Amino acid sequence: DKRAEIQYLFKPATANFLLRASIGYSDCNKHREDSVEEEDDEAIHRKGISHERTFAPISSWSDLCNRLEMITLSLVQDLRERNLMPKTVTLKVKLATFDILTRAVTRNTAFVFDQNSTQSSSPQDLVDVAVNLLKEAKRDRDKMM
Repeated sequence: DKRAEIQYLFKPATANFLLRASIGYSDCNKHREDSVEEEDDEAIHRKGISHERTFAPISSWSDLCNRLEMITLSLVQDLRERNLMPKTVTLKVKLATFDILTRAVTRNTAFVFDQNSTQSSSPQDLVDVAVNLLKEAKRDRDKMM
């Protein structure tokens, strides 16, 4: 772990920024009112959330899509609990050959998984985006072969 060396290589403000960025936090909105609850504060400062899973190779397309759906629904639950509203979805796939394919899409509007909101997104919306990214990665991989 080389994080301790960061403070010796950079000025304190830069070191603090780099360390926070490395764990996915941002200070972009630190001028908010002090009355904001702690959980809302995380929603403002957190830059990302991940649900990476490692599992045995799957050869069936439907099994792979089902696994992706389970992972995505678990992610939706975490997004709800943390009140996060993502705009960008990134899919990272490691093949049995250890090649890594990454695909991402950024929407103009954020996914909102608040059940009290009239603008709430369906969990299936995120599943559809993830499956489309998987199809795109498969198509690009097939072109390389």
